[in-house]
Amino acid sequence: MASDISVSQFIQSMNDTLAATHAMVTVVGEVSGYKEWNGRLIFFDLKDEEAVVNCMIPLGMLRAPVEDGMRIRVHAAVKLTKKGKFTLNVKRVEPVGEGQLQRQFELLKAKLEREGLFAPERKRPVPTFPRRIAVVTSLESAAYRDFRKTVDARWGGVEIIAVHAQVQGETAPETVAAAIAYIDQLSPGVDVLAVTRGGGGLEDLAAFNSEKVVRAVAGSRAPTVVGVGHETDVSLSDMAADVRAATPTDIARHIVPDRGELRASLARDRRVMAGSITGFIARRRTWLNQQVATMERAIDIPRYMERVTRLRTMLVRQQQQLLARHWEHLAGLERTLGGYDPDAVLRRGYALVRRQQALIREAGRVSVGEQVVIQLAQGQLEAEVTDVRAEDHPSQ
Repeated sequence: MASDISVSQFIQSMNDTLAATHAMVTVVGEVSGYKEWNGRLIFFDLKDEEAVVNCMIPLGMLRAPVEDGMRIRVHAAVKLTKKGKFTLNVKRVEPVGEGQLQRQFELLKAKLEREGLFAPERKRPVPTFPRRIAVVTSLESAAYRDFRKTVDARWGGVEIIAVHAQVQGETAPETVAAAIAYIDQLSPGVDVLAVTRGGGGLEDLAAFNSEKVVRAVAGSRAPTVVGVGHETDVSLSDMAADVRAATPTDIARHIVPDRGELRASLARDRRVMAGSITGFIARRRTWLNQQVATMERAIDIPRYMERVTRLRTMLVRQQQQLLARHWEHLAGLERTLGGYDPDAVLRRGYALVRRQQALIREAGRVSVGEQVVIQLAQGQLEAEVTDVRAEDHPSQ
């Protein structure tokens, strides 16, 4: 005859058996009786036409809101409580069907809008001439190649810090948020952060509609430009970004200017400025001639002629000063533009050294035997490091 056991021992024995035979289960049903407790736990029932089971999940593990009537899939561990009730300790919740995804999207959107995460006054401007750009995406994707190609073609000479992340699938929200957190702690920081992936439907873009990623984008230290999908695919991360772009190529256009367009704009401004100065001089000369004519009709000609001479001298001096200021401004713009042109630096005999597309600024960053690419004014060289002599320089 079996020995007696207590109720507690019986429940523990049942839980041990459940852990051994049903460590994790996946159950689909409709949410009912949803409620939050003490700001930490969420309780709800999962039911179908014939049965119901109680569910519990920590608030922080719920990636997106759910509500009564939603059809969801839960991944959970089964447990028998001390009161003899079966409970599913939920680890992950997924909406079932495109309609449920859209409903979950709308619920989270409404919640974040109430918090002001999408408010226009939160948007920050993107720097006109960024020197240090971070991008979070799959580094094996066409989206990353398109972004990099467009940045190099439009501007070039900037440092790009690329951080790989899964952009689709179960681990995508965690890896994207972790990549943004990594960039936030860089020192020195970056001037702008790009987050991108290719197009897709609502399910494909689920990571960028997760609360964790949306809050990471909104809380980024650097201004953010987000483009996940195409013109019609708008994610919650797009809404939280400082600038929303349609495609990876469009992100690059928002972040860096086009060198050719800048040169053309500078030439136009120079012509307009020259025309304005010429017009100003002509108007002042006409006014001076009118003053001379008026004075000639006066009785005291010598006194007025002396005044005319003073006015003429003052006018010439003002014209010279005005011209000097404008030409100095134009020369400064040209020097600034030239300073951003990496080709000009290369033509003076300098070279850019890269290892795996990353610029090398210090000898101590490479090791003997590593392969590097040396970019010259015309062409490039591939070389192997045979010796490293790092030199200490005083801080600037």
